[in-house]
Amino acid sequence: QGVEGIQIDRKMGKLGNLSLSQQVNTYDGTQDQNPDSTTQTLVYENQLSKTTSVRTQHSLTRYENGEHETLTSNSLSQALSSRIGVSVTDTKVEREGDKPDETHRDYGFWVDFGKNIRLNYKAVRNLNGDQGDMHNEVTVTPGEAQGVKVGSATYTHNGWDDKRDQSIGNVSLSNV
Repeated sequence: QGVEGIQIDRKMGKLGNLSLSQQVNTYDGTQDQNPDSTTQTLVYENQLSKTTSVRTQHSLTRYENGEHETLTSNSLSQALSSRIGVSVTDTKVEREGDKPDETHRDYGFWVDFGKNIRLNYKAVRNLNGDQGDMHNEVTVTPGEAQGVKVGSATYTHNGWDDKRDQSIGNVSLSNV
């Protein structure tokens, strides 16, 4: 497999940052039967204010066999105060023919309790055609408050559209 790429970045001050890239993937067919492809990507990012940032991406991949797919992703992140914030990302992959389209939606928020303790929550919904999964994650960063030391805390739940669920968690607490 061979990969060649080029990327051009332009910082435009208060207008944001623009990035243009192209990546060419070639396969010799000995280990991988994927068709060669060329992906062209445009990314725009900007810090709209001290508390709000946006990012948008548009990619077009053309395959050697004539097929193509388009990826579009848009993100918004907003600090609601110095200790609370939210973020949202919506990504779509559209494909030709009978290949399934994909949709990914990521939602998150964070709360900073001070003393290096921060609660993060993330929910991700993925749809691949008519099949989907859900991923939820809660984490607490290490810190110390009121005589209790939080080493780490994580809870993760994965679900596959009424087929299977998986939950994993751990907590590390100690006295100071």
